[in-house]
Amino acid sequence: MAAPDGGGAAGAHSSPVRTTTEDRRPKPAVGGSVGDRAAAAAVVTPTPDAITMLAIAIPMSALYFLALGVCVIHDRRVDRRRVAAGLPRLDGTMADEPDAAAGTA
Repeated sequence: MAAPDGGGAAGAHSSPVRTTTEDRRPKPAVGGSVGDRAAAAAVVTPTPDAITMLAIAIPMSALYFLALGVCVIHDRRVDRRRVAAGLPRLDGTMADEPDAAAGTA
């Protein structure tokens, strides 16, 4: 007889609790495509021509990537301060643990 959860034997289903030490680092959220910014520029542009839309979309994209750079610099500074204070990094690892991004185990 099958288990009530629809699986085979009772207890054969996977547990929702993570038991491994996976990389808990948030994935970089570059988010949005060039098409999304072009669509936003098309909506805010008062005229229907492509030149004006590009004049809005290019600076909008540049400001977006500039903001991403500022966020990366900020997070690195916060990580350094947290490690100096003996606290875990923003990704949850301690300073004496190997860096998961470097691929060391």
